Formats: sequence, C-alpha cells, structure tokens
Amino acid sequence: SSLIEIAPSTAKRAAKFNTVVLLVSEEYTNFSPKLVTLLIYLPVTIFGYLVFGNRLTFNVLEIISESRLLFATKITIFVHITLAFIILLNPVCQEFESFLEVPNRFHWKRCLLRLIIMLCIVFMAVSVPNFGSILSLIGSSTITLLSFLFPSLFYLKLARQKGPWKQIDVPLHMMVIHLEIIGVGLFAAASATFSSLEQMINSNFVSPCYT
Repeated sequence: SSLIEIAPSTAKRAAKFNTVVLLVSEEYTNFSPKLVTLLIYLPVTIFGYLVFGNRLTFNVLEIISESRLLFATKITIFVHITLAFIILLNPVCQEFESFLEVPNRFHWKRCLLRLIIMLCIVFMAVSVPNFGSILSLIGSSTITLLSFLFPSLFYLKLARQKGPWKQIDVPLHMMVIHLEIIGVGLFAAASATFSSLEQMINSNFVSPCYT
C-alpha cells in the first residue's frame, strides 16, 4: 500500500497511474492476491524441506554445493535484491522527507537525508551479521498480529460504530469465528515471539567486523 501511495508522485507520467492500477486489479479479479502469493511460496518451502530436511537453514544457498547453476542463482538474486531494495526504500525515504519538510525535488537536503538512511542501514547490517533471529522476532511479533489479530479486531470495531452510513450487523456465528481468529492469532504471536527470543538468547551472535 505504501508503494501505491508514493508511486503517483514519482511516476514520469502520473496521469497514467490509474491505468496501471486498473490493469493490476483486473489480474486479481478472479484470484485472491493472498492465494496467488501462497501458490508461489508454498512449493518452494515444501520442496526445500523434502530435499534437505533438517539441514535446511535460513539461506538455502549455503547448503547447496558449488556449481555454475548456484553461481547464476546468486547473480540473479543479487540483481533482484538490488532493484527491489531501491523500490522498497523509496517510500521510507519519502516519508522521512515529508516529516522533515525536505523539498520534493533534487536538493542537497534530500541527498543528505537519503545518505544518512543508507548509512544507518549499512551499520545495522554489519552490526548484526546473523540477521535470521531478528527477522524471526519481527515476523513473529508484528506479521502475526497484522495477519490474524488486527483485521478481525478492526472489523468488529468498525461494525460497532454508528453513523449516517449503512450499519453492519455481525451475526453470532461470524462473531465467534472472528473471536477464534483473534485467539489463535494471540496464541501464535506469543508462542512464536517466545521461541524467537529463546533462540536469540541461546544462539551465539557473531561479533561485527568493526570490533
């Protein structure tokens, strides 16, 4: 959503942005975006465990023997991450620029701010070489809440509000389903967060390169 909000202000032909949104929406008319994402990622996870079993790590490339195919895969991932990083970082930079009232054009303040953001990212990357535990903690504590807890909680809260709009009556069985989803989400978030913290405490972190 942040990319959709930022894209019109940075597009070369902003007037054509509505066409892009319509084309993307048309692609997902008959398919759920979450289902499409699941169909993309699930086979990779399943086949990874079937092939490597307990040897599977955060980075599957670490346990694959060296070959030309592995080298080509690393190059492809490098190109993808480089291009995706620029796209994903742009909304963050523009939010900081808007908050600090940096001119929305080529300006030394804009260059300086983005340089500082990049230096902070590089410092974090070299300070925590084994980033898997951090990602597990963030994913278990935030993504679980965003996926399970907040959607049902916000829906029930909005349904209770009174106003000039059409009122939403939540049937009893739907209320029970939402409460079950909230309960499962809380349990999953608490369990996964505890497991991630335990892993961080018990694991030996590699000292950063500048120590």
